[in-house]
Formats: sequence, C-alpha cells, structure tokens
Amino acid sequence: TNQSLCENNLRILNLLSEEVFSFGKTHMVSKKVAKLKDSLNSQFSTIYELCNFIFKSHVAQPGSVKTSLLTTTLSTLANFLEWIPLGYIFETDLIQTLMIHFWDPLEYRIECAKCLNEIACLHEGVQQYQPQLVQCFQGVVEKIQQLPENTPQACASLPGPQRVFWEVFHN
Repeated sequence: TNQSLCENNLRILNLLSEEVFSFGKTHMVSKKVAKLKDSLNSQFSTIYELCNFIFKSHVAQPGSVKTSLLTTTLSTLANFLEWIPLGYIFETDLIQTLMIHFWDPLEYRIECAKCLNEIACLHEGVQQYQPQLVQCFQGVVEKIQQLPENTPQACASLPGPQRVFWEVFHN
C-alpha cells in the first residue's frame, strides 16, 4: 500500500471525526450529527483494521512504516478513542501496543500520551473494564517514573525531540 495515501486518508478521517464529534454538537443539526456518528460507528471496524495494520507492520519490521504515518495514525486514534466501541480499546492489545511500542520512542511519545490520556478520560461503560484501566494506569505511572527528572528550565538544553516532549508534557 502507498503510505502517503494511507496517511492522507487518516488525516481526512481525523478531520471528519473532529467535525462530527467535536464541532458537530454546536454547528450541525442533531439529526445530521446522529447520522454521521452512526455511519462512522458502523464503519469503524475498517478504520481500526487500518490503524492496527499500520501498528503491526511497524512492530514486525521497525523502520518499514514512515514516522509521519505512525504519528498521523496515533493522532487519528487519539481523536477516535472518545467515541469508538470500548471493545476495540479493552478487548484487544491496543493499550499494550501503545505502551510497548510507541511510548519509548520520542517521536511518538506525545501522540501516544494523548491516546493514553483519552483512554483514561473514558467514563461511560468502562466499569466492566476496570482491571484493564487500572493496568493501563499502572503502566503509565511506571513509564513516567522511568523518565529523567527535568525541570522546565533544563528543557532548553535538551535535544529537539526531547525538548518538544517536555514542553508539551509540562503544559
């Protein structure tokens, strides 16, 4: 598959998700929003398969997937996590994949942290997934404890990607 085409499609899906779920509440007729939400929900399995394929390709052959495609995939996923069926989050290896393969590399850490934050902010229906949610929280705490202690003043002397991460993380 053409990675640039995949990346552009994910950007379009990301914009569509933002339009429907973030801005749709105030700028669209509620029937139209409901119809678009239903359509996205019914098509989500295909969207998830695409994201999962991209992640698995990267895991199987590191370096085979463009960094920009992985970042776009993580960003799109972060926007989708607030409305997708919870089974895609808690009944798959999604959280484990994020923690193991996308937290440590600095180029993905910000988007990975956004995904994990969206998971932590879920409220409706998560009671049955409490053990997975607790495990996710513990994993994030462990990852944060492994980070070097940098004060905001020390961030200025860090290399580019590390500095950007800490600036975003502190703000």
